[in-house]
Amino acid sequence: FEDRFFQDMALLNVRPPHTRLRVSDHIPDIIAYIQEIESKGLAYQRPSGVYFDVPAFGEPYGKLAPVAVAEGNEGDPDAETIGEKQDRRDFALWKSAKDSTEPSWPSPWGPGRPGWHIECSA
Repeated sequence: FEDRFFQDMALLNVRPPHTRLRVSDHIPDIIAYIQEIESKGLAYQRPSGVYFDVPAFGEPYGKLAPVAVAEGNEGDPDAETIGEKQDRRDFALWKSAKDSTEPSWPSPWGPGRPGWHIECSA
């Protein structure tokens, strides 16, 4: 997929990057970062993974993009984990592997993979 992506980018006259980072090369960094978040009381574990606890972070979360949020989890687009999240705004830091066929790495929370966007902050 990566080769095809760069072929498409070349067709669009987009210059290739000077450096290519792969999330899979930084799994230990991501795990350490999630552990740091967890040690500050800002994350909790569920069978489906580890979640960032938005209410525990407090008022600064979402300050740049204020949105009125209703109580509870109704309307949460993440229907798969809606029953496990403490708040609809909480998001996955680490997703537990559902089975042995999907990509996963060992972690303190069991085999799994980084949640969306944790690689950006780690």
